[in-house]
Amino acid sequence: MTATDPIRIAIVGVGKIARDQHIPALAADPRYDLAATVSRSGGVEGVANFDTVAALLEV
Repeated sequence: MTATDPIRIAIVGVGKIARDQHIPALAADPRYDLAATVSRSGGVEGVANFDTVAALLEV
């Protein structure tokens, strides 16, 4: 990882606010990379999704 690499972020809970605000803001800013989500009700297309935080942390 270098100083110019994007910061990888995981979102826990993919609800309306995440879909309407957080995900579009992350997608619009090259300094960040949505690396994973944690949600039992569905994640984000093209992004790794986990059912629990524990499962995410095992990766």
